[in-house]
Amino acid sequence: MRDPLAEAATELEEVDYRFRRPLRTARPGAHTGSLQGAGMVPSNLAPLMAHPDPRRIHIRASAHDPFGQLHVQLARQPATASVQALVDRSASMGFRGRTRKLDLAARLLGAMAFSALRTGDAFGLVACGEDALPGPTLPPNRDAGLIGESLGELADAPARGGADLEAGIEHLDPSPSLVLVVSDFHLPLAAVQRILERLDRHQVVPVVLWDSAEWNPAPGRAFVRAQDPETGALSSLLLRPGLRRRLADAFGQRRRELNRLGLAFDATPLFVIDRLDIDAVNAHFAEH
Repeated sequence: MRDPLAEAATELEEVDYRFRRPLRTARPGAHTGSLQGAGMVPSNLAPLMAHPDPRRIHIRASAHDPFGQLHVQLARQPATASVQALVDRSASMGFRGRTRKLDLAARLLGAMAFSALRTGDAFGLVACGEDALPGPTLPPNRDAGLIGESLGELADAPARGGADLEAGIEHLDPSPSLVLVVSDFHLPLAAVQRILERLDRHQVVPVVLWDSAEWNPAPGRAFVRAQDPETGALSSLLLRPGLRRRLADAFGQRRRELNRLGLAFDATPLFVIDRLDIDAVNAHFAEH
């Protein structure tokens, strides 16, 4: 079985993700926290008698106090967090053109898990397939062996049938987290909107996995044999220029619709097409 976490560690594929809001967790970590404690990020001032730590005396505030009271500078304690992935394992995610979408998903999540563990964060996974219950399912944790095994299972799992991502939300840890919704998003926009609405307590990144062969199959060939991922039925297609243009236009329109929906929920989609580019992933987190 593959271990995408070990592969990411070997290649040092590290994602510099970040949280937009301070986190309220007691365990010290690498992200901006909202609780007071040991840290370098200044918070508010307080009387020395209430917080007796002479190392933090604020000279300027104390010198200007009309009653001669000493003040100390409080700090925010950096916090840990969780990274969770809600993964579509439906039939369309088994599409193989330039690559296989689930392989791409496993590699991206291997890099995210590797980065989370290096940062001291936890990583969790909920994969939604055709079964009544999602699988594999892994609560947020810091066990590299368990995480690698679950990601390997995701990469090796068959993609078939549909996937109820909304049902999978019930299996996510409810604590505010960074949640990656990994799918090709070949589902109604109303369903995407419901998913984003139900994840409003989290920081959400929709990860759109596409393959350019979906809208530009077999360049230079006029005929192709296409297989419906849901039914397995084979059909022959005459790839006229007009059909190629309509396919490209449909994906372009879908991209614009997903961007507009993501903007409305402060969840700008990350498009991963054909291959994983860690620099592009880092640029997305830096910009959004």
